[in-house]
Amino acid sequence: MAAPPTLPGGFLSHIGAMRKDFLGWLTDATRIHGDVVGLPLGPGRPTILLAHPDAIEELLVRNSGSYEKSGQTRYMVGKFLGNGLVLSEGAEHAKNRRLVQTAFHPSKLEGYTAAMVVETARLADGLAPGTTVDIDAAMTDLALRIVARTLFGVDASATTARVGEAMRALEGVIQARFLSLPLPSWVPTPANWREARAVDAMKGIVTELLARPAGDDLLSRLAAARDDDGAALPAQQIIDEAITLFFAGHETTAHLLGWTLMLLAQHPAVEDEVRAELDGPAFPALDRVLHETMRLYPPSWVFDRSSTEPVTVGGFSFPKGQKFYLSAWVTHRDARWFPDPERFDPERWRTPPAIPKYAYFPFGGGPRVCIGRSFAMLEARQILVTLLRARRFTLASDAPVVPEASATLRPKGGLKMNVHGLSP
Repeated sequence: MAAPPTLPGGFLSHIGAMRKDFLGWLTDATRIHGDVVGLPLGPGRPTILLAHPDAIEELLVRNSGSYEKSGQTRYMVGKFLGNGLVLSEGAEHAKNRRLVQTAFHPSKLEGYTAAMVVETARLADGLAPGTTVDIDAAMTDLALRIVARTLFGVDASATTARVGEAMRALEGVIQARFLSLPLPSWVPTPANWREARAVDAMKGIVTELLARPAGDDLLSRLAAARDDDGAALPAQQIIDEAITLFFAGHETTAHLLGWTLMLLAQHPAVEDEVRAELDGPAFPALDRVLHETMRLYPPSWVFDRSSTEPVTVGGFSFPKGQKFYLSAWVTHRDARWFPDPERFDPERWRTPPAIPKYAYFPFGGGPRVCIGRSFAMLEARQILVTLLRARRFTLASDAPVVPEASATLRPKGGLKMNVHGLSP
């Protein structure tokens, strides 16, 4: 069977274009070469980008047992996230997922709503009309406070601030390592120093939280959990799961909120429609906006896997150890599935679009589908409803807001918005 097309030239010949506009570089690769294309992302065998929904479903769902998280992911976040849900595999991942799943059971979600509303109202009160705010940073802090309070029972602002500092350090480490050749953790680079300090800080915070009296929070349930032999989870496993949930539980939602507020500011007629339903019992217009925002600006913009055995996917055969990219950014902007794909059009979601299932996959899929997706959607809805009832936002500049591909899809340099009160 023939090999798939590969971008000509090696890593060094593309590094300039990748660093200038990695998302555009990915999109051009599939536009020119098709749904399966090799990318020279480093030395050795090219990474295979799969852009067609059928191939994505094959990898994530139908043959998921033949793949694992890639070595690049482990290099970028392995020391920080340890063997938590993001990086554990096989039976261990399934066991860990069952333990953590209790925090996201539908019966639990309703109990989180009050904290989401209270924290958002507190933020809104502090956003004075006539000021300018980095709304992406504000949403990041808010989402972190909500995760700390709802999942870990942390109300202390000092503790949340320490967590936020460690999480920002991790984001900097990921950004430094993205599109760079891997170096061992013992090499004294600035990224490795920042990572070591952040790991030590987070271990200390989680250890302090574990020393509290047990409560009805996820951390207490993990500490009380027992395996099939009646043994408690190792302390390091509890720490890994806690750090993973602190990181994964706030970054993606925060950026989704920032992108949504940007798009509403750019489309006042859509914002008027959303505001017209804010006092009602349901928010269908807002839900359509959230779906369309995740199509255009999926916070989890890429998923990667490595084959654990020879596989056939996308019409080509690949050996064990082949690395794959699946990019929601690329597939969500494919005109075959979404006509006029660059246009913000929430009306696409008024009725379910007739598209292949994995033409839209903002939360991944299969056995590793995002465990907190229901939490994230509830949180995004509650935050936006509460915030829009109190304030209005406009963009502080006419300059384009540039998306930056990192661990999540974030606005490069932040997202400055002007704060306004509501007209009487």
